[in-house]
Amino acid sequence: MMSDNKINLVTMPKWGLAMQEGTIVGWHVAEGDRISEGQPLCDIETAKITNEFDSPFSGILARVIKPGGSVVSVGDVIGVIADEGASQQEIDEKVAALQAIYRKSVDDIDTGPTVQTMVLNEGTIAYVESGDPGSNRAVLFLHGFGGDHKNWSLLQSELPENSRAIAIDLPGHGQSGSDVGTGSAQEIAKVVTAFIKAMGLQQIDLVAHSFGASVAAAVAVANLSIVRSIFVIAPLAFGATADPAFVRGYVGAQRKRELIPVMEMLFSNPKFLSRAIISDTLAALRSDQARLALTRIGEKLLETKPGDAQQEMLFLRKWPSLVVWGDNDRVVAMPKGFGVLAGDTLQIVNGAGHMPHAENPAAIAKLLKAHLDGII
Repeated sequence: MMSDNKINLVTMPKWGLAMQEGTIVGWHVAEGDRISEGQPLCDIETAKITNEFDSPFSGILARVIKPGGSVVSVGDVIGVIADEGASQQEIDEKVAALQAIYRKSVDDIDTGPTVQTMVLNEGTIAYVESGDPGSNRAVLFLHGFGGDHKNWSLLQSELPENSRAIAIDLPGHGQSGSDVGTGSAQEIAKVVTAFIKAMGLQQIDLVAHSFGASVAAAVAVANLSIVRSIFVIAPLAFGATADPAFVRGYVGAQRKRELIPVMEMLFSNPKFLSRAIISDTLAALRSDQARLALTRIGEKLLETKPGDAQQEMLFLRKWPSLVVWGDNDRVVAMPKGFGVLAGDTLQIVNGAGHMPHAENPAAIAKLLKAHLDGII
């Protein structure tokens, strides 16, 4: 006779287009604990972030399948949440059944888009693309200083499958070319504009972070007729400036112990800083060309004087636009009085630092979807 007890299997989530596995850093609850849906279950570290995984079910944590320290592929079982009366045999049978399905289909797990490269007269751009490649309209993601296309993987994966999304590595970052000229946002925007034209894009929604917002503004000036909307996070605009300690500390770090306190400035909670971020950053900075390119961009960034906030806001309002800021941003703090100037164009993400799209991707995805859905 079949039991009426409910047994729910918790599997490793897929956060972002390229995620294939995650490391369980530790569990917040123990076997036998009663938990509610939405309660923090465990911390999971991926290639770019450490994040809390909230329980998708309510019940008793009947079994921890993968303890802290386990590296687990997307879709594999990490724990069991069940009714109090569920027997160990029932749990064993359900876990075995799902794991058999998982092993059979593991080769079909989506490993995400591959990085493509476009060589232009103006420079070389690396990018990842998702959605409908035949569309001449796209959401174009521009990361911040020191970032790359992977910063957007959580947001990119949240967009509808029939939309086209392109996340690029800005010149001097990631796998793009290292020629940045003087390092100004305007020069980098020329390469991005050449990329837009080469891709045949006739409508673009610009989504940009920090220094990427400065590039986005220059791109918008050069492409007024095809920019459909603008969505910026912690922008270097409206009188905001970057903390010199972060910029200089980033390009000057030679060792892990020097880089960690600098990178911790990006987040409201240091736990979001994964070991992979530190390793990837140090690996990139070992290239003399990459360090020189970032140094030039950083120097130009710190030399640039703040613009007129009111004029910049008038410019932004030429399009449907939204500005997002974390309330604990230590790298590009929101200028005093900007909230009054921005009005309903501004959204504050509580408990977030300079990387709200990594710290609270669900909140940013919700804002971005609403923003894109509201454009006629």
